[in-house]
Amino acid sequence: MEKDAPWWNDSLERLHVTTRRRLNKAKRDGIWEEYRESLTSYNKEIRKAKRKNYREFCESIVSTSEGARLHMYGISINNADIMTLTKNSWLNDNVINLYLNLIVARSQKITLPRVYAMNTFFVPSLLKGYKNVSRWTRHVDIFKEDMILVPVHVDNVHWCMAIIDMSKNMISYYDSFNIPNPTVLNALRNFLIEQSLARKLETPLTLKDFQVQHATNVPRQTNTSDCGVFSCMFAKYITRNKSLTFSQKDMPRFRKQMKREITNGRLDQ
Repeated sequence: MEKDAPWWNDSLERLHVTTRRRLNKAKRDGIWEEYRESLTSYNKEIRKAKRKNYREFCESIVSTSEGARLHMYGISINNADIMTLTKNSWLNDNVINLYLNLIVARSQKITLPRVYAMNTFFVPSLLKGYKNVSRWTRHVDIFKEDMILVPVHVDNVHWCMAIIDMSKNMISYYDSFNIPNPTVLNALRNFLIEQSLARKLETPLTLKDFQVQHATNVPRQTNTSDCGVFSCMFAKYITRNKSLTFSQKDMPRFRKQMKREITNGRLDQ
C-alpha cells in the first residue's frame, strides 16, 4: 500500500464487500446466470487490484454504473468522474471540487499563500441572494486567508475561476475564452462586504476597499472541452505565485497529471 494514498485499501475493501452482496443478491433473485459473467469478472478485478497499485486499478477497472469510489475531503469520486479527465471530456463538479481541495491542502503544508476554496455550488447560490450563502463560511475566517478560490460554471457549460487575493484587496476573474463576467465579480465583492459586517470587523469593508478585474493576459483555449482544466491550472499556478506560462498544447499532459494527483490524493508540486 502506498504511503501517500492510505485510503485506497479501505475503499477497495468496501467495493469488494458491495460486489459480494451483489453476487449473493443475484443468486437469491434467480438472475445469477444472466449476470454471472459480468459480476464474476468484476469481482476478480477487485481482488486483483488489491494486489496492485491503486493508480493502475483506477485506470483499468471495468466501468460500471457506480465504479470505484474514492472518498476525500467529503467528496466521492467514482470511475465516471475519473473518466471526465480523458481527452475531449468536460470536467464535472466532483473533479473540480476535489482538485481545489488538493490545492488547499498543498497550501497548508509548504510555504505558500494560505488558500481557501469555495465549491462549485457557491456562485449559483450567491447569485440568488446573499442569504443563501451567509452561513457557508461560518467555520472559517476568510479574512485570515491569503487567497480564496471560487469556481464559476457559466450557464452550466463553461468553467472559469475567480480568485480573491486578500493581501492585494483584488478579485480577479480568469476565463480561457476571455469573456468578462462583471455580475460574478460584483457579487463576490458584495459577499465580502456582507461578511465583514456579519463578522463585525473593526472597519467593515466598502465597495472601494476591493478592486475587481477581468484578467486579460491569460492562456486561451482553442477547443470547447478544456475549460475545466484551464480553470484548475489558473488556480494551481496562481496560488503558488507562478506565472501562467501554459497553453492549449499542455492540456493532454495536465489531464494525465490531474488524474494521477487525484488518485494519489495530493498534488505533484
